[in-house]
Amino acid sequence: MRVGRVSLALCAVTMALTPYARANDPGDVTLPFNLGTSVDTYNFAHGATPASSVTLGDQVVLSEFVGAGVFVSHTVRVGLNLQFSEVVVQPRTPFPSTFTQFAFLPQLNWNFWGPVTVSFVPSLSPWFGGKEQFAFGLQGVLGVAIPLGSSGFAATAAVEIPVYLTPVYNLGITPLLGVSYRLPRRTSASAALPPPEDSPATSTTDRSQRAGVRPP
Repeated sequence: MRVGRVSLALCAVTMALTPYARANDPGDVTLPFNLGTSVDTYNFAHGATPASSVTLGDQVVLSEFVGAGVFVSHTVRVGLNLQFSEVVVQPRTPFPSTFTQFAFLPQLNWNFWGPVTVSFVPSLSPWFGGKEQFAFGLQGVLGVAIPLGSSGFAATAAVEIPVYLTPVYNLGITPLLGVSYRLPRRTSASAALPPPEDSPATSTTDRSQRAGVRPP
């Protein structure tokens, strides 16, 4: 019952926000910036290492995400984000460095309904766990973006579910908050020029008025 109520609430909020979504055109470029922290991570048992759970009471790692993306259709966007993570509250066994992770995040985004987007994001980390080691994971992200007027900026919120496959095996939950900026759309030079004198788009009335002749 509780899950059902939460689902209905999310649907109601999404439908209320749908009128604020902006239509996307192929070629639109967006520049996102997000902050997030993992609120819960479940480490699967691996070899001699038992399963464990890590929450905000154990450690706090703040992650920043910056990047760029382009819409290849009205609903599909491809992009690349960079992740920078640093520890704010060290765990019992401190990380070797306060700079805990750097990752490349190529992504495929699907804006399937109003302001709501779902994303598939591989994670490629040459620096992980506060040291130089490679980590690979897959992330699913569900997010919403609300335009802030006609400025090109949008407020964003999302929930990220990262699953790491090497060198650790874990599953996490990371809420994200941020902003996104959409670059202004280009207007072609031909669209800005007035139609030629003999163009069908130029009416007889327009030509007569420019020549100083009153139409009948």
